[in-house]
Amino acid sequence: MKKNIILILILCAVGAMGGNRAMFNNNELLQSDEQTQSEKDIKEVRVPLDTSNIQSPKDSMELFDSKLCRVGEELIYSFKIVDSDDILTIATSEVEDYIVCRYGSESNLIIDFPQKKDDSWEQFVYAFYFRGGEKGNLGLDLNHFLFETDTIKYKVYYEYDSLKESISAGITLLDKKADMEIDLKADENSIIGSLNTLRDRSKININTL
Repeated sequence: MKKNIILILILCAVGAMGGNRAMFNNNELLQSDEQTQSEKDIKEVRVPLDTSNIQSPKDSMELFDSKLCRVGEELIYSFKIVDSDDILTIATSEVEDYIVCRYGSESNLIIDFPQKKDDSWEQFVYAFYFRGGEKGNLGLDLNHFLFETDTIKYKVYYEYDSLKESISAGITLLDKKADMEIDLKADENSIIGSLNTLRDRSKININTL
């Protein structure tokens, strides 16, 4: 699990910057069976995270609260990742002149998208499908919050299925070049807010699923 989290953080950091660095190729992501366990551990520990284009922890620690919101921001949706201390948060300014998605912690911010807030609403898509009723009507409430960089496609999701009486929530990251997807599940007990409030926000691009 520890090695998976390290790989995930590497992908997030590279994707959030949208820079020109080449992504790990399939041979690096799916390491050769010929490598020993020790060699794998050493390689993972030594891979640096280039956070030059992300707000540094020393600048962010006093500016974010425990849910990664700044003063003057309204939390829309937030959750903690299973088996991790990392948090994902979607927030807007109180006057709704920007929207932002952040991932990480107060001391280690990994994603802060977008960096430029002027046209932030245009960089996200909210897609949903709703069918009311309980089991008898196969009720569904599907909510996807989508954005992408040059290298990574992100999907923040919350889905409720009345027939299965199940909730599924988290964030998926799709590496465009490697065509590899990672799904980070949300701790259901940590969920705050709701993506469906975005249905009333006229500034965001809205699609149906």
